[in-house]
Amino acid sequence: MRNISILSGEFKGRKLKTLNSGRIRPTSSRVRKSIFDMLMDMDSKRVLDLFAGSGSLGFEALSLGAQSVTFVDNDNRSLSLLHRNKEKFHTDRIAIFKSDGYQYLEKVKGQFDVIFIDPPYRNPDPNRLKENAMNRLTSGGVLIIETSKRLGWRDKEAKIKEYGDTQISIFWREH
Repeated sequence: MRNISILSGEFKGRKLKTLNSGRIRPTSSRVRKSIFDMLMDMDSKRVLDLFAGSGSLGFEALSLGAQSVTFVDNDNRSLSLLHRNKEKFHTDRIAIFKSDGYQYLEKVKGQFDVIFIDPPYRNPDPNRLKENAMNRLTSGGVLIIETSKRLGWRDKEAKIKEYGDTQISIFWREH
């Protein structure tokens, strides 16, 4: 078990528990900083952190003023980490669900302003995730999918950033 820190906002410096194992791979500080620099304003946003792991993206969004953050993961170790990390925030703006990420997107009724998707690097289906997530975005919403660069997935509609082996694909839903 190790700690990572919230980078900015109301909870800057607060420590999150995480594991660095093959199954739980927290988004690096460098990548998180870059993502949130691009997103700019998180005030009053409804955020979905899918395949949440330790929740570093969702908790960062919460620190920057997100109205609510929904964490979804089906791994029991991830869920345990999410619940432990949630205790550090003392807020009712957090919801945690145990579900397969693909199934959650297909069944959820609500819409989100920002969706973070960080599926396991082994055998992801980014096209299916993108298609279903775009249907859950509000007008003007943003979708961020983190994959391994080695996957070779490059959607022509995405703004793509690369950091080592990590590829971030960013999509905006038109107004």
